[in-house]
Amino acid sequence: MLHIVNYHGNCPDGFAAYSLYHAWATAQGDTVIGYPIAPHDPRTWPALPASGLWTAVFLDVVLDAETLRRWFLASSHSLVIDHHSTSEALLEGFKGTERTTLLFSKESCAAVLTHQHLYPGTPVPDWLWHVDRVDRWSSVTDHDVALREYILPIARLPVTDPAQTDKALGYMSAFIRRYSSGGLPMLEILAESERRLAKKRRLLHAILMDERRTTRVTVDAKYCEEAGLAPVWVEQVVFSIDTTGLYSFDSTLASYFVFAECPEVTVFMNYIRVGPGKYKYCVRSRDFDVTSGGLFLGHPCAAGGVLESPKTPFLIR
Repeated sequence: MLHIVNYHGNCPDGFAAYSLYHAWATAQGDTVIGYPIAPHDPRTWPALPASGLWTAVFLDVVLDAETLRRWFLASSHSLVIDHHSTSEALLEGFKGTERTTLLFSKESCAAVLTHQHLYPGTPVPDWLWHVDRVDRWSSVTDHDVALREYILPIARLPVTDPAQTDKALGYMSAFIRRYSSGGLPMLEILAESERRLAKKRRLLHAILMDERRTTRVTVDAKYCEEAGLAPVWVEQVVFSIDTTGLYSFDSTLASYFVFAECPEVTVFMNYIRVGPGKYKYCVRSRDFDVTSGGLFLGHPCAAGGVLESPKTPFLIR
């Protein structure tokens, strides 16, 4: 059987889910072809395969309803595993679709859901919970960030060069094997992570200190009314940055640094201009539900999507 797997590219969660699925399917003697895609960029989506016996798999990512419907109809079976709030309503419309399995939960990341689906009754490995906490930005620890720094370069290999996918899978397999056997202790991961973080910290700090790109807002009732925010946002301290043109900017890591260095900041907001009056956003919080009021979509402490002016609060003018 051939498995065509679309997974969230440039994402440790998406690649971890793919590596688990790839190992499971190939152990059965099946063939797996993976595509690291961006859900909002059709240029990254593969063409619909020719007819035949193949399974369509979507891990940590979904496409628009019409495209999904074509994949579901063309494949012999389809599997979707996702945890993003923005996918919930769309997938609801496909419940009961013939030859399609939909697994959705906001309680854990896609890689954890994938492991639970493929290996029911088997405890989820510790390293996957590290991935889960960073991906949903839930009680993130230094160890979680360290492991992300270890996995992220591996996850990015198939995106920067598709020919490197097998190498990335090999690296991931070796990591899982060493970590699970105790051959890769957290102290070693922390040391390697700190070496990588040192350079990133300097670069990010220079950007975060750029007053032309940043602003800090203490939200009050007037700001909520003008920006279309729910009253629950009052008293939140928001650090906002516009990184349009800085394509290597790591928003997740930047939020980690800001929260560590600015204890008064409760919400980190990153904007990227993607069109006239249209901005892609990534938002993280300490423990405040950023989806309150329905303007920002995603997990309570980690959301992302696209907003269009004038309903774009915290934007640097």
